Amino acid sequence: MRIGFASDLHLGFGTGKRKQDATIQAKRAFKELMSQDVDVIVLAGDVFDTPVPRPEVFRDAAQVFRLTKSKKNNFPIKGYGRDSPDVNGVPIVAIHGNHDRRVKGDVNPTQLMDIMRPLIYLHNDGVLIGDTGFFGVGSVPESYSTKMFANLDAKPFGERSFFIFHQDIVPQIPFSRLKWSDLPYGFTYYINGHIHAPKLTKNQLVVGSTVVTQMKPDEAEKFVWVWDQGFEKVSIPSRPLHYLKVDANSRSPSEILHEIENTLSKIPSGNEEPMVRIKVVGKLQDGFRSSDLIFQNETDLIVSFNKNLEGGALSEVDLKQMNLDDLAISMLKKVLGERQLNLDALKLYNYLLSGDESRVWKLLEESQ
Repeated sequence: MRIGFASDLHLGFGTGKRKQDATIQAKRAFKELMSQDVDVIVLAGDVFDTPVPRPEVFRDAAQVFRLTKSKKNNFPIKGYGRDSPDVNGVPIVAIHGNHDRRVKGDVNPTQLMDIMRPLIYLHNDGVLIGDTGFFGVGSVPESYSTKMFANLDAKPFGERSFFIFHQDIVPQIPFSRLKWSDLPYGFTYYINGHIHAPKLTKNQLVVGSTVVTQMKPDEAEKFVWVWDQGFEKVSIPSRPLHYLKVDANSRSPSEILHEIENTLSKIPSGNEEPMVRIKVVGKLQDGFRSSDLIFQNETDLIVSFNKNLEGGALSEVDLKQMNLDDLAISMLKKVLGERQLNLDALKLYNYLLSGDESRVWKLLEESQ
């Protein structure tokens, strides 16, 4: 059996020139996997970019998933803790991620795709395809992760078994709560989504994303993976990404802008407009403030401009060093306490994250 792996498609991501980037990249990933003659495709979370996608995003998803119908499914499928789905085409096994997660009891978009049968959705359950077991756990808030995995009753099944999840994890995210050793014991391979830079260590695979979302240097190259007695990384095309770091070096804003414009003018164009992430660091010439350095993109390039200047009000936060769920919940608790509102901050956070206005208002009414 040959198994393909992709993750973090983020269907629905992007605006302007990048509005279709996620769909284009997802199609490239699926076409490459199908050309590799895979028998199963595993999606390790964040299939969608939001918990309630627009209808056009579901249309795009259907077009991507339809690419698997060109090959017949040749393996029996048996459910473990769920039904045994009847699949037409190459089976797609998927979990939800933090982007398409909704509160417990609500249908998330990846789960909806299971109901409509383009894919097999797993969450605290599994499927046996041929002699290979797949057990999936969708994303949970980071504050829940260690407790949830400690209480998870997941045991390997099949001749070989894949445990699929979607979380921050040490050492890829140094300050996260979860460690690889916290995962259920005995599975042949452990497959994680969420982290956009791919990494293979022994039997632990961080799949990586198919689309650039944060314009960080480690997102420049995009890959899918194929397993056949071992993992192989397969490159897929992607919109070019350039990273430009500029040292302020006690220069004036006009000198810095001249250097940036000169560098941008040398970046070659192509079929897809390149992306450029610009980061200015250091200290401006005496007498100038961070607010004096204003960049206006007058090129056809897609540019992200960031300043991290000494003495400036703006500084770039390294999100890899932060647990965003914990940070958001902590801030909510502080605000609720200051306003003397007796609310469950964790529930409120989950409702806000899922865009569930009715439950937010109900929670507020109950606090009165």
